[in-house]
Amino acid sequence: MVPSLQHCLRLAGRRGALRGRLGAIAIVSALTGSQSACYRYQAAAFIAVRPGADVRVEFAPEMADAVTPLLGPKVRFATGQVQEMLGDTAMVVLLDDITTTDGDVLPWRRGRVTLPSRLLRGAEQRTLDRRRTRTSVVAAVVTFAAVVIAAIRGAGYTGSSSSSQGGAPPE
Repeated sequence: MVPSLQHCLRLAGRRGALRGRLGAIAIVSALTGSQSACYRYQAAAFIAVRPGADVRVEFAPEMADAVTPLLGPKVRFATGQVQEMLGDTAMVVLLDDITTTDGDVLPWRRGRVTLPSRLLRGAEQRTLDRRRTRTSVVAAVVTFAAVVIAAIRGAGYTGSSSSSQGGAPPE
């Protein structure tokens, strides 16, 4: 008779609260890592970017004075979702954040911005990276399995179908 996963995790948490917390941290970190590792930015021609695409644009350093009134001083990158392409002259982007030349990532809460193409050094489109996705999923599954095994061992489960106590497991 195999105990339920929920029961094993409950017992592991009771017998070793630290082990249970470490397991939870491992699961959360594996899942968080798998969410961020699945995408990458790939260079895209300005005119090839379509509305709805997630992009990161890099601003030309020589255009810093023209970027400052739009986004503030020392902005190197901006990321967001393309709302509209205005030919090859500009793109309207719903910005998520900006990255300064110092490397600080700042959230952008002011909505849509029209970015003229003359200000940009380049644009990169966010794409699914299948290799990273596979690796992340495998890592998450292995981490989850290790936590389950640790929980079962911590609960003292031996695999025997006979029980000397009988009845329901203690709460």
